[in-house]
Amino acid sequence: MTSVTSYDFRRNETLDRHQRRALNAAVDSFTRHGSVSISSSLRKACQMSMVNVTEMTWKDITTKLGEKPYMATFSVEPFQGRLFVAMPLAEAIRIIDYRLGGGSLPSFERHSDPTDTDLAILGGVVETLIAELGGALSRQGLVKIFLLSQEASRQYLQIAGQLELFLSIEIEINILEETTIPLYLIFPIVLIRSIIRDLQLGVEDKEDTLKLLDRDVILKTPIDVCLEIPPVPITPEEIAKLSAGDIIPFFYPVSEALDIRAEGVLVGKGKQYAIGSKVVCSVSEEVRDNDD
Repeated sequence: MTSVTSYDFRRNETLDRHQRRALNAAVDSFTRHGSVSISSSLRKACQMSMVNVTEMTWKDITTKLGEKPYMATFSVEPFQGRLFVAMPLAEAIRIIDYRLGGGSLPSFERHSDPTDTDLAILGGVVETLIAELGGALSRQGLVKIFLLSQEASRQYLQIAGQLELFLSIEIEINILEETTIPLYLIFPIVLIRSIIRDLQLGVEDKEDTLKLLDRDVILKTPIDVCLEIPPVPITPEEIAKLSAGDIIPFFYPVSEALDIRAEGVLVGKGKQYAIGSKVVCSVSEEVRDNDD
């Protein structure tokens, strides 16, 4: 069943689906590498994921951030324009707590206005994280992102017209599966267009999404491929009772082809054989994504 959503006709969609596809690929790369970066900075297991990509006016953005936001401004060389990284101030202070070895409990109630020392600690974490974004936004590694300023007061956020349009990318940072912190990457439309144009440089056929990435790098990068039997449910009690010689029934016909997965993605079906002392797989079916 198709869901009905509201649409604001006063806004113009400025990015087509090809541009969004290129941007999504870059953001996906950023969240994967950024998860490692922020885990190292906070010394906690962190997982980043993209929530949505939305075109918003500056008025809507400041309203969403609330009365007490944190915002860092970055230059994006060699492009003209500024990238803004924002989150609620309370969550920014929580990151400082984690960085200093705490964070498992809510922040001290009176610790609501960050000091210069707080901003220095927070700036180091955010700058290291956003440096990963620079690598994701350029195939040639030419995009460099540098921290320019940090603000923790809404009165200093009037840096654009209320109706000026921006692209907001909402990221979730899950820390130790106990805290979820929203992070917003806010790009002026002119800037994000320039970045996407650079990502698509040399693409002649927009329908061929493989050309949005560096094909040579893709083809030469080793990936893990495995044959996978569909899983069966089993309780922890049953697992605890297992010992050498026990048999786990998978209820999967021997004649059926197994899933072939590359880095966890289903790419085909195949059957297992033995050639001499080696186990091999004969591909019997290719699986393709209809959108690719």
